Amino acid sequence: MEIDRLIAVFRLRKIFVGICLGILLFNLLFYFGFIKNQQKKIDKLQTLYLSDRKKITKPSKKNDKIEKYIHAKESLQVFVGKLPYKFAFTNKVKVLNEMIARHGLSVDRMTFSPQKIEVLSIWRYATIFTVNGQYGKLKSLLADIQNSPDLFCIEDLSFQNKSKTMEQVSMNLKISTYFK
Repeated sequence: MEIDRLIAVFRLRKIFVGICLGILLFNLLFYFGFIKNQQKKIDKLQTLYLSDRKKITKPSKKNDKIEKYIHAKESLQVFVGKLPYKFAFTNKVKVLNEMIARHGLSVDRMTFSPQKIEVLSIWRYATIFTVNGQYGKLKSLLADIQNSPDLFCIEDLSFQNKSKTMEQVSMNLKISTYFK
């Protein structure tokens, strides 16, 4: 009985049903004629792309060296960018002297010698000095120098026992600092 109703609706709406069936037939032809072929081409192109991409991203020794060079160059630029200007030299020396005095130590003579590093266009100021005192105080001084927000590079360090009976140690220290 419901089939009879359906047939009756189709008879009354011949044009509408015909248009719907025509659109359905057009969609099926379009899908199998164009889209199915394009999907095969897309799959082939995607596998080619992935294989080419693997070749490119595969690290070669030459690319590795170039990447390391670029990374080192960027690191040096960041380093140079964070350096203070030369006019801050006296403040850095003052900070170093205050650290030494804070531990109850003294330095006879501290002379900084400037050196221009042409490759980076920066200045390096280095000094060698000797500090005498107890080992614990010298060790604390070294810790303060290392933890200082000012850039002090400890390039050379040596200890010498001055007395066998007293705790008297001599520390020879070579420190450098850098400026723009």
